[in-house]
Amino acid sequence: MSRRPAPPEPRAGAALFITAALFSPLALVAWFAGAGLLRATGWRRVWVALAAVAGGALVVVVQGGPVPALAAHFSGVGGLVAQFGRPVVHLPLPGAFLWPQVALSVPAGLLLATVQRPGVALEGPDPAAAARAARREASSRKRARRLVARSSSTDANLNALGVSLGGDLDAWRAGRYVVLPDHAARLPRLVLGRPGQGKSVYLAREAFIAGATRRQLVALDGKGDSAFAEAVVDAYLAGWQITHDAGFPSVHSFPAEPLSAWQGSPAEVVNKLLGCWAWSIEAAYYREICVLALRLACGQPGPPVASMGDLVARLDPAQLAKAWHGHPAEAGLVRTLKDKLGDVQLRLANLAAAAGGLLDGDRAIGEADLTVVSLPTMANRGDSEALFRILMADLGHWTASRKGHRPAQVVVDEFSALDGGRDYAIDLFERGRGAGVPVVLAGQSYRSLGDEDQRDRLVSAADALVLFGSATPDELVRLAGTVLATEAVYAVDDGAWTGRASVTHRHRARLDANVVRQLGVGEAVVVSRGRAERLLVIPAPGAGPQDITPAPRGHVVGPMGLPHQAAAACRRFLPGRTREALGGEDQPRPAGAVAGNPAPSDGPAGAVDRREVPPPVPSPQGQAATPSPAASLDRPGRSSVTRKRPPAPGGGSPPDDRQPQEAP
Repeated sequence: MSRRPAPPEPRAGAALFITAALFSPLALVAWFAGAGLLRATGWRRVWVALAAVAGGALVVVVQGGPVPALAAHFSGVGGLVAQFGRPVVHLPLPGAFLWPQVALSVPAGLLLATVQRPGVALEGPDPAAAARAARREASSRKRARRLVARSSSTDANLNALGVSLGGDLDAWRAGRYVVLPDHAARLPRLVLGRPGQGKSVYLAREAFIAGATRRQLVALDGKGDSAFAEAVVDAYLAGWQITHDAGFPSVHSFPAEPLSAWQGSPAEVVNKLLGCWAWSIEAAYYREICVLALRLACGQPGPPVASMGDLVARLDPAQLAKAWHGHPAEAGLVRTLKDKLGDVQLRLANLAAAAGGLLDGDRAIGEADLTVVSLPTMANRGDSEALFRILMADLGHWTASRKGHRPAQVVVDEFSALDGGRDYAIDLFERGRGAGVPVVLAGQSYRSLGDEDQRDRLVSAADALVLFGSATPDELVRLAGTVLATEAVYAVDDGAWTGRASVTHRHRARLDANVVRQLGVGEAVVVSRGRAERLLVIPAPGAGPQDITPAPRGHVVGPMGLPHQAAAACRRFLPGRTREALGGEDQPRPAGAVAGNPAPSDGPAGAVDRREVPPPVPSPQGQAATPSPAASLDRPGRSSVTRKRPPAPGGGSPPDDRQPQEAP
């Protein structure tokens, strides 16, 4: 059923024109002159309008009020009207009419030039529109940067991601700030942009919010960047310390401290190991042999598998047959596999060499408040990919089976580098929300998300897309949807309008791809549910000494220039000798805590455990021990938290920190 079109609304321009003409011809001249001035200079209309009102008010005050001002304005007309009916009428000169009208006509004309906004200029676009838009943009960015500078050094707006630069994503905006809403914090998100645009700063801000909200965080980095790992730790500690008066979170840094990948049933452990190998269709038969051998080794009677070396030893044919003695069915399978167990053992021994003991730690993923995994996939691609496959499989197992009710979050930087664990990461991205573990994946481009099927799965599951500067944003800006725009087309002949025009309504992109290409460093566009919002990211305040103000009088300061509690927390990250050189002893653990046991995953952690940092690597026999460097603060710009760099995966075993210790 069609509706009758609404009658056209009357145009206000004609009424204003007639009113101005009756008021004074000089008002029309001032009107046209003011309109031309605004178009040529691009001045803001509000300032011109205020100046016109001020000028008119000054004229009224000088002439003694509104009535005397109007009487003086129409004095020429009044003198002429007063002569009507007399025998002789003396016509005054034009100046006698116009000169008294100058005082009020100029302010009135300028005010009309600001009030009557042009619709669509028939002679062409406004030449000053681009200049006005550029000035507004520059002014908005300047104000945003000042607000970012103030916000990054205070504890206000803890859930703010950045300062808004405009948009229509109202659900993410709180005043001038772009915040992370509660519903969005529980859903997966994608972060994309070319290198150097500020993705790591944004991820550190996410870590800061996670620490402030006491949410567990697992951060994985595929490029092995120590600066990113330090930024995440500093941001998480800063967020935690802002909202908690006492206690510090437990931090697990891999590969500085090994992780345990042996949680779960024997069948679950077997599935983790199988994920680290790529199987072709031709190798399906050998895969079944490998699966059966691993099931027999992991499920044999006795204690569960505790290390990679233990599993390699269990695959010895004689030992495996001895373990299943008294179980006829399993013993028969061992005899069937006797000639093939050596091949499986060889493949697993190669994996054990690649892991280098890094999967035989005391704690697993998710047992600390913050777990940071950083592996150099470029420097040691094969071994790092194998480790990532196992760790991603264990992360999925923790999400589905071992995680408690405490909120958690997973952050993956350089997703394209996780070629080994890509499928596990996508599965976790799609299904982690059900377990209360939203995933944030960061990459450099749309293509870095994988093949066409993988890209479609990730984009379809993401609730929000954070776009930084990119050279190829065309596929992604479409997620912001479209808006209905009106386009007018005018027929022109020899530069003059012929009087014919047409109006078209069509949908255009809500987010222009060129806007994303031109984003500056630290600027991003959040796209969610068909809406978009531009923002300037607020850097997370660091937790290092260079970012902590001097302690006020009356506070006891530790050897690193920090209050004793903060100094103790930082000291626990340092190797033993450096910790002794700095002086002071660690604070005792809370009552009831056992050495080596992390804080429960369902509640806030206590002080960082001494065992969270591996001891110094002992020197080889016959060589002099390497002296520890003198205690000193790091150079400006780096965190004071010193972390050991272990040997690359496959290049040696980490120090053995699994010796039993007594509780203090």
